[in-house]
Amino acid sequence: MKKVLLLNPPCKLRVSRDYYCGHITKGRYYWPQLDLLVLSGFLREGFDVHILDAMAEEMSGEEAHKRIADFAPDIVISVVAAVSWKSDMAFLSEIKRRYGSLLAVSGDYPRAEAKKVIDENPFLDAVILDFTDSEVVEFLTEEKQSGLKNLFTRFDKDEPAIITEKTFSIPVPRHDLLGLRRYHLPHIMYHPFTMLMTDYGCPFSCKFCYFERIDFKRRNIDNVAEELKFIRSLGIRELLLPDSSFGTLKEHALEVRRAMKSTGGRW
Repeated sequence: MKKVLLLNPPCKLRVSRDYYCGHITKGRYYWPQLDLLVLSGFLREGFDVHILDAMAEEMSGEEAHKRIADFAPDIVISVVAAVSWKSDMAFLSEIKRRYGSLLAVSGDYPRAEAKKVIDENPFLDAVILDFTDSEVVEFLTEEKQSGLKNLFTRFDKDEPAIITEKTFSIPVPRHDLLGLRRYHLPHIMYHPFTMLMTDYGCPFSCKFCYFERIDFKRRNIDNVAEELKFIRSLGIRELLLPDSSFGTLKEHALEVRRAMKSTGGRW
């Protein structure tokens, strides 16, 4: 069974890199990185999955490398960001040098410039263009190495094409692997909390926002309910919805609320 490490790499700055929106946080608050959480669901079956959030654990580079060496991953999937680009690339190139792991990345700059990122960084093997798409599994199991719908690899020659459906479902993410008590936000009343994604992208075209480049799709409500049940089984009472456009579809938002209510108890 292949070992997969889902990584939020260390950085001297306090950087959040998730959901194509890298930025420097202005306080000691932090939340689970959505890309890694969603991908953990796709890798639930057939892989030995480990999540290392070096930012949440406030690790140095060498502390993170020690943990990586202990796990000895065959595959590393990392979130990266424009605001920490040099640091991220230096750390990932060292991973390739030390362990020879297959390396894939998800993040704001790679999604915008996938081919350039692959061409300029020979230690990278793939860019994940949509972390809610299942084709990453085909690449990791070597069933398909090029021509994937939402994943650009070193074997691809043409410019990447991102294809978005109107709805989507994801396997239930591994919230249980996150070490949720490491995460804090000032407005959270009940710790630990976690993330719940109910839609993806944005239906609007605001030129000042990167999300206008990410086509909107809503998540199947039965799939949302399935994840809610798992989250409730972990004893979690509070959720952070990272959706950039929650409430855009009123009926879908009401369905989410009904699904939350059906799990019992209070959120």
